[in-house]
Amino acid sequence: MKQKLMTYRSHIIALPVVVGILALTGCQDNATQEEPAPLRPVRIIAATNSPVDFQHRFAGTTVSASTTNLSFQVSGTIESFPAKAGTRLRSGDVIATLVDDDLQLALNKNEALLEQAVTNAKASTSRYQRMKELHTKQLISEMDYDVAKADYQVGLAKIDQAQQAVDLSQQQVQYATLRTSEEHCSVTQTYVTENENVSAGQMIAVMSCGNVMEVKANISEATVSSLRIGQPVEAIISAAQPQPVDAHISEIGLNTGSNGTYFVTAQIDTRNTKLRPGMAAELLISRDFLVNNDSLWVPMNTVNESNGQRYVMTFESEDGNRGIVRKVAVETGKFVAGSIEITHGLVEGQKVITAGLNQIYDGQEVLMLVEDSRS
Repeated sequence: MKQKLMTYRSHIIALPVVVGILALTGCQDNATQEEPAPLRPVRIIAATNSPVDFQHRFAGTTVSASTTNLSFQVSGTIESFPAKAGTRLRSGDVIATLVDDDLQLALNKNEALLEQAVTNAKASTSRYQRMKELHTKQLISEMDYDVAKADYQVGLAKIDQAQQAVDLSQQQVQYATLRTSEEHCSVTQTYVTENENVSAGQMIAVMSCGNVMEVKANISEATVSSLRIGQPVEAIISAAQPQPVDAHISEIGLNTGSNGTYFVTAQIDTRNTKLRPGMAAELLISRDFLVNNDSLWVPMNTVNESNGQRYVMTFESEDGNRGIVRKVAVETGKFVAGSIEITHGLVEGQKVITAGLNQIYDGQEVLMLVEDSRS
């Protein structure tokens, strides 16, 4: 009896302990359930009216603003070619000459025919003067006078004809020597050598004159429509000057090449004696002339599509750090350099989520980490 009483007392004492442990465990569970889940972090960027970090670069080559393809106006054999590639020339300097023996022979022949025509004309003129006096005195017939007059006129015409032949021959001889007609010129490229036969009009060299340089580049069809004559641009010619130089668009090609690009020429505004034709260059098109100020731009990775509708996830916040995700439908335009144009759906400065897009949903509360530095 006494042993059973002790057993009951042990149970009675243990019961409050168990209840206390259960109560403590229950409080801990409640505390764990009441602790909120951590907010998912996201990165954002503000929609702006220009592409982010945008700059169009197009490879090109420097050329002289005054470039001439040189050729002879007569056929022949190259006798000398003193103007090699890179040779500096001044007005009147000889570029190349042809063997002109045949041309000189033709000139001598025509000069002889001219002398003969002059001699015959003198004789016919003298006879005509005598016949004219006799005709005045009515000592010869009208027919004899007309014959003498006709011979006189034919003699003068033959002089004119012979003189034209001489002038043409002299011109042909001059054509056999190719000279520069401007100052500060240089031959940039040659295509023939001495003792080589060339035909009239065949290009033998390229000559550049003056200190004004240009950059020729192939511009994509998506960009060329935004360019205009006189538009300010920049050019980089690393071999002469590492820093960009100011230039302006001087020519825009009308025809496209096989790769869908257009030839565009930009004239460099400043003169630099270090610049040479043929140097590698880059043409930099300012983004200010390629964007519509009425549109907004965001990174391309922020735009998604569902059921044919494009959308972005925006961040709406009151305190600046915690906010709500909103799914916003947008309309897009062109894209350049990793940015896409938003033509409808956003306002300038609206915060668009750039990272964590695959783990968020509309209406979710999130935590902004750091605003994208590109904004």
